[in-house]
This record gives sequence, C-alpha cells and structure tokens, in this order.
Amino acid sequence: MIVAVNGKALKTMEDLIADVESRTPGQSIDVTVLRKGKKKTLKVYLAEAPKGK
Repeated sequence: MIVAVNGKALKTMEDLIADVESRTPGQSIDVTVLRKGKKKTLKVYLAEAPKGK
C-alpha cells in the first residue's frame, strides 16, 4: 500500500493521482509503501502514459 509521496502522507487515492498529475515525465518521486508492516521508500521515475490509456 502506498502511504506517502516525497514524505507527504496520502489520505486518499485522489491525493496520489493529484500529486502525480502535477509532475512531468522524467521527474522522480520518493514513494513510501507499507509492506508486511514495514515502511519502505522507493524512488520512482515518471513516464508518459501510453497513448489510448
């Protein structure tokens, strides 16, 4: 489960969508996930959505 982006806690899926949509392809973000009760931060590089999606 994604719990934060760039250190900012997410309350809803819409928070995640709004954050990603405010950025441009090629930028990176730090995504914090909760796996098996432990938080882990991953660097994610954004790409353009495939055409037709």
